[in-house]
Amino acid sequence: GLRPEHIRLVDDGALKGEVEVVEPLGLSTQFYVRLANQQICVFVMGRSDVKPGDTVRLSADPASLHLFDPATGNRIG
Repeated sequence: GLRPEHIRLVDDGALKGEVEVVEPLGLSTQFYVRLANQQICVFVMGRSDVKPGDTVRLSADPASLHLFDPATGNRIG
């Protein structure tokens, strides 16, 4: 698992996806990206110039990942 606020927009990130929805929220912007046939939520502070249809690159600090055992659902890391 990965929280939306731990995902970063970067120029050269290993993860690449297409923006589907953008929600300006005043102090922040939340948008949804299609990545590996899944929709993920990304949260950034401030306004973003990202628009639906844009391709973005993303990254995340591995220390922010939450790992779960697929058989039991228990957190393992």
